[in-house]
Amino acid sequence: MGRPPFDAVAELYDQVRPGYPDDALDALVALAGLPRRGRVLEIGAGTGQMTVPLAERGYHITAVELGEHLAERLRRNTGEYGDVEVVCGRFEDTELPTRSYDLVTAAMAFHWLDRQVAYDKAAALLRPTGALGLIFNIHVDSDAGYFAASEDVYRRHAPHIWGTGTSGSLAKQAEWRGEIDATGLFGDVQIRSHPWSVSYSRDTYLQLLSTYSDHIRLEPAAREALFADLGALIDRRFHGTVDKHHDALVVVAPVLPAGVS
Repeated sequence: MGRPPFDAVAELYDQVRPGYPDDALDALVALAGLPRRGRVLEIGAGTGQMTVPLAERGYHITAVELGEHLAERLRRNTGEYGDVEVVCGRFEDTELPTRSYDLVTAAMAFHWLDRQVAYDKAAALLRPTGALGLIFNIHVDSDAGYFAASEDVYRRHAPHIWGTGTSGSLAKQAEWRGEIDATGLFGDVQIRSHPWSVSYSRDTYLQLLSTYSDHIRLEPAAREALFADLGALIDRRFHGTVDKHHDALVVVAPVLPAGVS
């Protein structure tokens, strides 16, 4: 793939994209059996939404990020941590030392990769006791009903992106478990779900949408009309606030010894 579309809005991405709850990151570390001062390879690190909290925990991190502007922002965000190396490039093509990492991980990024190449490479990069660990923020509907109410607005201005990525937490768990099992490269897949939420003002929520690849690709006039009507809806019916609820899914699988499946 070419550079991610949100690379063009790297500064905004850094300001408004949510990170991950501490209990989800703690589960990632525990399920992977990550040793103290262990070596981590992070794929698609963005501007450091997961990199920074892992660096704060004291791990050695190599963070691979394809977007030039995202990688530059990531370097600034991790500059105070001496054990973080940022590599700008496509993971599938980046030369990395085999059998060198205790954890190969990606947060909201693995779906962008050539998956079979990525699984093969991740397995080759892991130490014999290492693990693959993925994190996803899966959206679940707000109790206040904003997401149901916004359907009509999307159907008027951007019907092709309404409902994308909303298959639900249980469906995603089954999807990733089945896909990892099918590679024959990893052992038992363990999954943990961690509910959490973020409250956005109208303006901040529209800024968040401005960092989503499907919204970035809209024609400017369609995006302007969509955002105007969403903003009016948020003000009129939801008192200027959107509460976005997530399940942070943590998916971890140990690498199998070579030749074992």
